[in-house]
Amino acid sequence: MPRTTPIMPIPTHDDIAQLAHELWQDRGCPADRDLEFWLEAERLLSGGKTAEIFTERARAETAAESNVEYHLSPAGTEQEAIKAAMLKQSSRAPQTPHHTGPSAKPAETGKPLWSRPHSA
Repeated sequence: MPRTTPIMPIPTHDDIAQLAHELWQDRGCPADRDLEFWLEAERLLSGGKTAEIFTERARAETAAESNVEYHLSPAGTEQEAIKAAMLKQSSRAPQTPHHTGPSAKPAETGKPLWSRPHSA
């Protein structure tokens, strides 16, 4: 029967931060050694497989950025692509109003606008 090694879960950012903070406190809160504690916490939580975890995370982040940056969507059928292109074209076409609002009534001529004389 082949022997398998247990798969360790990938530590999250919060897990690493918490352990790094504990290590920092246990060693008397020294200044300017934050990277050292971070890397040690990462190594302890990942079982020494930080390079593989880094590669896996970088690959996942790059793929996610590409999808967002280039608006990549899953491949669809050719008919769906044609329909989407037609909708896009029609939505960008110039719009003309179908009807205008009610026209204003013309002012009555010859009738004074107020009952008092203009000069006092």
